[in-house]
Amino acid sequence: MTPKIKSIYIAASLAGVLMAGMTGCTCVDEPVTAGTVALDVSLPGDDGSRGLIENLPVKVSVSSATAGIVFSSKEDTQFPLQLTLLGGEYTATATVGDSVPASFETRYFKGNETFTVSASAPAQVTVVCKIQNTAVAVEYDPEVDDVLHNYSLTVGHSAGELTLTGRDPRRGYFMMPAGERDLTWTLAGTTDTGAEFVKTGVIRDVQPATLYTVGISFAGTINPAGGLPIEIEVDTRAEEITVDNVINDAPVIGGIGFDLNEVVVLNSGDDFSDLVVGIASTSALASLSVSSDCFVPAGLPAPSIDFVTASADDAALWLKKGIRAAVKEPTSAINFSRFFQTLLPEGTSTITIRAVDTAGMASTATLTVTVNP
Repeated sequence: MTPKIKSIYIAASLAGVLMAGMTGCTCVDEPVTAGTVALDVSLPGDDGSRGLIENLPVKVSVSSATAGIVFSSKEDTQFPLQLTLLGGEYTATATVGDSVPASFETRYFKGNETFTVSASAPAQVTVVCKIQNTAVAVEYDPEVDDVLHNYSLTVGHSAGELTLTGRDPRRGYFMMPAGERDLTWTLAGTTDTGAEFVKTGVIRDVQPATLYTVGISFAGTINPAGGLPIEIEVDTRAEEITVDNVINDAPVIGGIGFDLNEVVVLNSGDDFSDLVVGIASTSALASLSVSSDCFVPAGLPAPSIDFVTASADDAALWLKKGIRAAVKEPTSAINFSRFFQTLLPEGTSTITIRAVDTAGMASTATLTVTVNP
């Protein structure tokens, strides 16, 4: 920055000399002063450790009304940094993350801050970048499972779309193309008769930094004889994305090597494999529990256990019956061993898995197992 300051100072001095010659008066140049600014970038809720933006691309530019852009960061620029600038008013603009049309993981943050540089007092500026995405999540009422199976919700715009399969707890993040304000959605599944079910709709005039939750419920009555159309109601609610729910997504629960949304069928004489359920979380888990009415009849000491808070002795009792958990960030796992599966009674058993992280974000999933004689 020093060469630029020097050249401007010389230009200003030369202009003063020329003006003095033209007017015949004696003029004294006003020196062009410079000052420093300590510049940093953060996200809402950042405690200064930079943990929230670690490994994310950060771009910063500094501009003034008179000189335009006077600084642009590079890929290897380290923050916080110190700049030396001519005295005056400036605006720092920063972005964190990547702007992509649709993603479950990639988010985009942007912010700006105006500041003054003077020789008398160094400036300290932190640009807080706020989320720019529009987010979409889906919630299903339990009754939907009575009439609709293998369902999914696809949401998108002209530049990209995302599919939430089953009771996927994740959020989809969208950057809207220029001139577009609506997101379209398609709910698809199959009925009890195997018929295809499709319903479409639009979330209109979506806004950035807003989460839209698509609530899906069964609005009709089940006709055992069939033949009546399924009535599905869709209600969309909007809420501002806050500090808590932008940085932390709810844990994601899924089967490893099998589809947790499908019934696991065990036939007598089969060579069983361990059933492993994985839990991915953006924060440490405060609770990881399993519960089922089948546990006590199968010889387990209780109908439920929280593997995060359970004592070592309690965890050992469950291990003897073939259920164990490894709790760690960012991926935890629960193993239902082959031995445990042999303890299950004939018929269908359901096991509820619930994960809650330290940010208060929670997810629930169900493992359904049918044992045939």
